[in-house]
Amino acid sequence: MKSFNLKSVKGPLLKQILPFFLVSIAIVFTLVFFIHPKGSYSRLFYLYLNGSLFFLSAVAYFLTFKEHYKVALYFSFIITIVGTWSPLIFYSQQGSEYMFMVIYLVLPILYSSIQFSLSFTLIFTLTQIIFVLFITMSTPFLTLFDQTNFIFFMILISFFGIITNNVSKAKTKELQEGAIQDHLTGLFNRRYLDATVINIIKQKGSKDLYFGVVMCDVDNFKRYNDTYGHSTGDIILQRVAKVLLEETRLHDIVCRYGGDEFVVITTNSDKEHVYKTASHLSKRIHNMDFTELGDSFPAVSLSMGIAIYPFNGTTYEELLDCADQNLNKAKKSGKNRVAY
Repeated sequence: MKSFNLKSVKGPLLKQILPFFLVSIAIVFTLVFFIHPKGSYSRLFYLYLNGSLFFLSAVAYFLTFKEHYKVALYFSFIITIVGTWSPLIFYSQQGSEYMFMVIYLVLPILYSSIQFSLSFTLIFTLTQIIFVLFITMSTPFLTLFDQTNFIFFMILISFFGIITNNVSKAKTKELQEGAIQDHLTGLFNRRYLDATVINIIKQKGSKDLYFGVVMCDVDNFKRYNDTYGHSTGDIILQRVAKVLLEETRLHDIVCRYGGDEFVVITTNSDKEHVYKTASHLSKRIHNMDFTELGDSFPAVSLSMGIAIYPFNGTTYEELLDCADQNLNKAKKSGKNRVAY
């Protein structure tokens, strides 16, 4: 399964940030000609610096279209560090009193808080503060008052960055759960199933291991909805999902495939174990007590179709197609049974 966090959330965020980098650098590059005297060291320095940063930003932006988000992330982070520290070091070596640009050192911290982990942000912030202390203490024209206020400013922004990181992490978790979880049953959804089965096949492609796919369908579900209402149908789906989850092993995977269909992935299983698991689940569902919905409420049952990797298919599509065909066979044979 591909990384949701970086590719699905931070990848698009990079695509939005990098054009801002490019435009900002281009503007600064133009202003250099008006602000710094012709032939001065500062003009030459800023032309080289901004040219390099523009090139790195363009490369990073290009990489996002190739979906190389991790490399683009590192490129963009380097840009924030080089773009803020280079002028500070340059001016400190020149003995200039123009130290206002040090406030821009908060940019890498803020960027780190958005794109990287909390621990990395804390370490990086501490490292920056240590370097700033070293430079300010070794620069005689930066007064003690300036040092104190600037360090306070850095700490304040650092706390803001940490808060931003926590909010970003919580939001990412919320998006991730919404993307792979079925809201009604709490099970994994079809999107997660698709990615997981493909990933399992990749992992087991060169190993002598098996796994089973059990496709389940609630028998006569439409009749429950039509007779007792959709709210009752939802209760049935939730109860079935609960039993499937409780009666399978910890490393097995239970998903809601869609509608009244469920899929159970039994990992590290041979044909006999998969069939026994399916039969056990079928009996447990059939024996569920729904008396709270009415004394005459009919029993709920499942029809199931089984497919075993690699005997019934070596691709995701082949396995799901085989399990679906066996499910149809079970329904045509009278329902409430397992077909293989």
